[in-house]
Amino acid sequence: MSRHCGHCYQRGHNRRSCPEIRKEIRDNPDGYQARIERQKKEHAARNPRRCSYCKETGHNKKTCMKLKISISEWKKKNQQWRKQFLDISEGSGFGIGSLIRNMWHTLDKTDRNSWEIDRHQDTAEKLGEIGLVLGFAREKMGIDLKTDIYGTGCVRVLFAKSGRTRFVQLPSVFAELVPRKQSPYEIVGRVESCLKSYFPFDWRSGMEGAVKLAGG
Repeated sequence: MSRHCGHCYQRGHNRRSCPEIRKEIRDNPDGYQARIERQKKEHAARNPRRCSYCKETGHNKKTCMKLKISISEWKKKNQQWRKQFLDISEGSGFGIGSLIRNMWHTLDKTDRNSWEIDRHQDTAEKLGEIGLVLGFAREKMGIDLKTDIYGTGCVRVLFAKSGRTRFVQLPSVFAELVPRKQSPYEIVGRVESCLKSYFPFDWRSGMEGAVKLAGG
């Protein structure tokens, strides 16, 4: 759909680039359109363009070098975390079709985490202890899990006892990737992992999610 000028009502340009307004400014430098143009320039000089990311002037977020650098750094961190995840998956036989078990009773219980272990026990009683891995919430899987304190569910599991699905934490074999949250889940049925073909290139390269992590 072509642009439509609000001044001359012709198509192919807008008011900012309207040839009639440009001509009027040239022919009548003291006229209305010329005064409006000067006011716009004065306003722009008093209020220079400011980047919404770094708050500096002279550019916007789209061209911000600080944002580009931050995205690149988060991309690298994501890539390293995800490579390690894929390596551990391959070595432990974890992937689509793996069996995991809720081993809540093996967790170290303290006054601080007793409520959490009770929650894992309740989940096991309602859904069952054994589950089949169906897939992953890949948007939740990246370097930010290093600081996760909530037990983010990113593994989609079908529980045999109840026939219900739920997203649960990564199994405990991935503890070094999620160091701040212990997982009750253990791998009890291995598969020949082929997750490298399951996750797309943008995810494996670390780019997926990097912009959000950078705050862009």
